Amino acid sequence: MLSGPYGWYAEPVENAVSDKPEILRELIRSPRFDAAKLSRPIEELQHRCIRDNRVECWRLLFVVGCVNPNWSDDGRTALGWAASYGHEDVVRLLLAVDGVGVNTAGRGETFTHEYIEWTRRMGRPTLGPPGYGEGVTPLIVAAREGHVGVVRLLLAVDGIDVHARDKEGETALMAAESRGHEEVVKLLNGI
Repeated sequence: MLSGPYGWYAEPVENAVSDKPEILRELIRSPRFDAAKLSRPIEELQHRCIRDNRVECWRLLFVVGCVNPNWSDDGRTALGWAASYGHEDVVRLLLAVDGVGVNTAGRGETFTHEYIEWTRRMGRPTLGPPGYGEGVTPLIVAAREGHVGVVRLLLAVDGIDVHARDKEGETALMAAESRGHEEVVKLLNGI
């Protein structure tokens, strides 16, 4: 029997999210599975699945109702995280979910943004403009990072707002141009 310090399955579920979808499948099918007893919030496990490009693990957690594709961590949804990491398989999976927010604005997932927000909270002068990175959509963040495949997937979605602007007024096209992502610029100009 699998055991961990937070219950018979807590740590094994968390470990399975990292690299063992077959074990995760067995654990979540157990009648004793209870997401509330995990030692880490299920949202953290969802982010770990996305960060590590564990498509099958995320799908399994979604199927049993453990994760919400529109859950946001300070405005960053699962789709926003996947777009920022450039994980096309996860983006494809999320886009197949009914009701996923393709234009949900969040914050940019960068160290610079986190540092600026931290210095602002501490009452210190910041190095960047106010609101740096805020209001980014999955398309803007994918364009900023130069993730051609993700941009292509997002552009194929009905209702994607290619003209959305972040809090600084930057669009996906402007983000790609300013960072020299020529292939992304070509895709965005093709609309």
